[in-house]
Amino acid sequence: MAKMTHLRLGQLSLGTMTAQFQTFEAIVRKRRRTWRWYICTAEGDLVMLGSDSSRTGARYQANRALFMLLLNSPYRASKGIAPDTSDLDRFGEASSS
Repeated sequence: MAKMTHLRLGQLSLGTMTAQFQTFEAIVRKRRRTWRWYICTAEGDLVMLGSDSSRTGARYQANRALFMLLLNSPYRASKGIAPDTSDLDRFGEASSS
């Protein structure tokens, strides 16, 4: 059987609020002369797929696709949550005034 690479994401707790996030798997399998990569949900639904000539290249592409998927997820924290930086100088230090 071909060697597989798995990556799982789980549950995150924010204080008293618990949010259930979607779990994904990155799978890499040998297919004839190429290596196929798949991004699937925990239920087995295919989300993305691709191929590469080397195993390391396929693993890199699968992890890259997974990162892009998570980067564009709807439950990602919005940019408006960033701390107020109006009190900081250009070096990120608290201003002395």
